Amino acid sequence: MAFNLQAFGAGFAKKLTEDLDTERDRITKLADDETMVATRQRLAKNAEREAEQKIADEAVEALKFLGYGDDAISSIAGQGKFAIQEATRYGTLARDQGKDINEIYGVVDSLSEVGEVVEGADVAGITTGEMSTSQQTDKAVYGFNRDALKELLNPDLKDKVQASLDGAYAVAVQKGMNATNPEEKARYESRATEILTKIKEKAGEKDTGRAFSEGTIDGNFKSARKTAYLKMDFALDKEGEIKQGQMARIAEFNIAELSAAKELYATNYDNNTNSEIDSMMGNRIKQVTRTANKGLQQYGRRIANGNFKGLLEKEKLIGATIKDAGKNNYTIENYSPIPMDDVKDNAKKGVYKAGDVVIVQEKDNTGATITRIKVYTGLERYSANHDMFIDAGQI
Repeated sequence: MAFNLQAFGAGFAKKLTEDLDTERDRITKLADDETMVATRQRLAKNAEREAEQKIADEAVEALKFLGYGDDAISSIAGQGKFAIQEATRYGTLARDQGKDINEIYGVVDSLSEVGEVVEGADVAGITTGEMSTSQQTDKAVYGFNRDALKELLNPDLKDKVQASLDGAYAVAVQKGMNATNPEEKARYESRATEILTKIKEKAGEKDTGRAFSEGTIDGNFKSARKTAYLKMDFALDKEGEIKQGQMARIAEFNIAELSAAKELYATNYDNNTNSEIDSMMGNRIKQVTRTANKGLQQYGRRIANGNFKGLLEKEKLIGATIKDAGKNNYTIENYSPIPMDDVKDNAKKGVYKAGDVVIVQEKDNTGATITRIKVYTGLERYSANHDMFIDAGQI
């Protein structure tokens, strides 16, 4: 049989083509697999970065909640997670004790006040944070004031009997707040009332007219805050504190603080004498009110300037035309101020929601027309320091 070279060549070429196609498919599959792995790795890294950024954003919002200024927050955040964690703890203690955290954390004159260990058995080994060399300057260094921080962490309760009563009262109030049925709630509330009576009696022996002590003030504020947070639809943990994930609602948080202060203002007000019953409770109410008002004023100015955080915040601005700049960016095209009389009528009709920022037109003391920023709280006026609308300044 004669050898058919042409047929052999055609068969060889076909086999070679098939082999090349198979190898090409194998290489393509390997490349696709490598691309898929790289894509998965990239997506995982992106998700991790997004999660870390979300946690960082939540931490910053928590510090804002507690009254830290922007410069302080920037400094704390630059020192890492531990510094943020400790600053949050100190801020929570300051809030609960009716103190302004900015009087404890702020500009200090020398580096010797930064990074020191706070003395005391309760906080052994806790430092106030370290700063990198690039952050260390001779003046305008941010840190915790050592003496103020020691006082915050070690409140002076010299009277052990009084401290014991305060603790028992706080426990009764807390259990009443977390009661799961009406009978249990009534029992603990009755117990709290009995302890409060004893505290008042003891306080009267030492200081006639004292109706509250440090412990009872803390317990009352904790209870009032939980009620106010729930009214503003915050999700709470078992301690009655706001859960993470809701820190973006700065306006609602500060309004809840005002609501708690309003409730305790009524508790501490004597209608017969038209004055406060207890000065310590009164001072705490004033401090909480001032801090909440300051937070609402900062929020109002931010919204009025078009600095929105999230899509929902742009819906809070009333009396302005907002332009969609694309990619979830919005700018203010122009303002259309609403006469203050109309704003008040709208509030009575329930037009506004808590946290709305309204651009208003009103007269100043010279009769000139001015444009101002008002933050709606939904709370009726209850003291000289508070009103249904918080003024956040002039446009």
